[in-house]
Amino acid sequence: MIIHQKAISAGCETSTGNVLQLNVLSSTATVNIAVGADCRMIIPNISFMWRAYPTKLFWRFESFSQDLAPGTIISPPGSACITGTRVTIRITAHFRDTRGTRNTGDDRFCTITKPTIVVFEDRTPPIANNFTISSSDGELPYAFDWKMQFTSAHISDNCSSLVQLRNNLAFNFEGPPSHEDGCVEDTITLGWYFTSDMCGNRSRRGRILFTVTDTVKPRISVVGPSEIPIGTLCRAIITPEMITSTAIDNLVDDRFIIKKFRVIAPVELAGNIPPEGLLLPRIGNCPANTTITVRVCAQDCYGNGNLHMSDNLMDVNCDTVLIALVDKSPPVLSPTVCGEEITLSVDAGCKAIMLNTVPTTFFFSDNCSRDASIYQSPAPGSVLNDGIADTMGLAFGSPWAFACPRISVPDDAINCINATGTFKSIDVSYIVVDCDGNCTVYEKCKKINLSKPSTVISAELENRSSTNIDGRLKASNYPNPFKELTQIKIEGIKEGPGQISFYNFQGQLMHRKAVLFNSNNQTITVTRHELNTRGLVYYKVEVYNSFSGNKSNFITGKMLITD
Repeated sequence: MIIHQKAISAGCETSTGNVLQLNVLSSTATVNIAVGADCRMIIPNISFMWRAYPTKLFWRFESFSQDLAPGTIISPPGSACITGTRVTIRITAHFRDTRGTRNTGDDRFCTITKPTIVVFEDRTPPIANNFTISSSDGELPYAFDWKMQFTSAHISDNCSSLVQLRNNLAFNFEGPPSHEDGCVEDTITLGWYFTSDMCGNRSRRGRILFTVTDTVKPRISVVGPSEIPIGTLCRAIITPEMITSTAIDNLVDDRFIIKKFRVIAPVELAGNIPPEGLLLPRIGNCPANTTITVRVCAQDCYGNGNLHMSDNLMDVNCDTVLIALVDKSPPVLSPTVCGEEITLSVDAGCKAIMLNTVPTTFFFSDNCSRDASIYQSPAPGSVLNDGIADTMGLAFGSPWAFACPRISVPDDAINCINATGTFKSIDVSYIVVDCDGNCTVYEKCKKINLSKPSTVISAELENRSSTNIDGRLKASNYPNPFKELTQIKIEGIKEGPGQISFYNFQGQLMHRKAVLFNSNNQTITVTRHELNTRGLVYYKVEVYNSFSGNKSNFITGKMLITD
C-alpha cells in the first residue's frame, strides 16, 4: 500500500507545537565521545539521545534519522591531539498527523531537524614499562641518548606515535651511579621515567634499570718531583705522597681507584713503596748520580688492571716517572789541613815553583761520596812571583765539575836582589769537590813564604852555563812534575865515574848517588822513595875527568814531586 503524503512541513513544531529535545543534556546539543584503544573516531548512534513528542493529540512521532550514519569513521587530524575534534550531526524527527485518513490520502507529515555536535576525546594514558639496559663495557648509562633507547616494548599509546612519546619523555633520577659513588652493584635502579601523549595524558612511572659488566682497565698519569735530596746518612726516602697520580676510569672515581707504587729501576733498588716510604740504599761510590724509575699501577673496584706487585712490568693501567737522587751536602776536610806555613827558596830570578801542599795523609767527611778531589790555588807546578795571576789546579783526585767559584790570586813580581829572608807571602786556598759537584772552599788555608835560601846554594845550581865547560853536557828529567818516579836523561857526557846530588829548596843536601857513566847518553831513574820528600828538588849531575876523581864538568836541573 502506498501512503500518500499530502503535506510536509519542515517547521511543524511551529505550526503544531511538536518538540524535539535532547533526552540526556537538555541544555545543550553537544555530546562527548571517548576514543578507544584503537584511537578511531567512529560516529555513534545518537538518535536515542533525542526524544520527540507532539503538543497536540492528533500528531504522532514516527521515526528518527541522522545525516552521518552510525559507524562512520572520521579521519584523525594529522599529528595533533584528537581531543576536541568536533563533528556536527543533524538529527531529524518525523511526525504524522493522525487526523487524516489513509483511504483518502490526506495524511500530513512534518519534520524537525536539530544539529548535534559530537566532540571526540582521548582519555587513555600511555603505558610505561620498566626499562633495562645492559652494558658489557661499563659505560655510564647517563651517557646514552636516553630518548632514543625507548621502543614500543617499553612505551606505547593508543593515539600518539613512538617518536612523539620519546619526545615527551621525562626522567626523574633518584641517584644515578656516578664516578663519585665508587663501585656500583651489578644491577641498579637509576630512577624513574614517564611520558605524555599528544593530548597530555600522562603515563604511570616506569623504572630504569642498568646492568653493569665493567671490563675496562683504568688509565693513570703520574707526576713526581724531579729530584729527591739524599740525607746525611746517604739514604733517600721516597713515599707515595711525593707522587701525584690521576686515574681516569669509565665508571669509578679516582678516589675509589686502588694504586700501588713501586721502584722498578735500577734493579738494585726495585721494590714496592709502602705508605711509610721506601728507604733507598747507597749504590756505588757516587749514588747521587742515580736516577730511579717509579711505576704506579691502578686498579678499579671491579678488579680491572694488574697492579704488578711482584714484577717490574708495564701495562696500560700503569705509568712511570723519573726521579733523580740528588746529593747537596758539601764535603769537609779535616781541620788539621789548614794553618801550615811553608817557606820556598827562590832561584836567581826571584821565582819559585809552587808545591802541591795537600798533605799525604788527610781525611774528609761526606754524606755519600767516596771520591773527592782537591783543587789548589796557586796550582801545583805554577811559577810564583812571575807577575802572572795564580789560578787553581787539581792537586788530588779526579777532575770533577763543581759550581764553586774558582779562585785566582794576583802574583805581582817582586825583585829580591837586595832582599834578605822572606820577601813575599802567598795565600794557599783549597776547593774540596765530591763526585756530585758539591764543593767547600777553604780560602787562605795555608801560606807560602818566598825567601832567598837560608843556606847558600852554589851559584852553579842556578847558572848552568858557567858550570857546563864544553857546552856539550845536557840534563833533563821526564815526567816533570811526577808522583812516583822520573828519569833524568843526560847527554854529552864522557865515560867515567860521576855522581848526582839532590837538594831541597833551602839548598840542603838530601840524597846523593854515585854513577858510572859508560856512554855518551845515559838515563838515570830516580824514585820518590829515594828522595823521601815532595815539592821542589834541585839536582846536580857531576862528571869526573878520570877515575882519579878530579871534577871536570857538571850541570844542574829542577824537578817537582807531587802527591
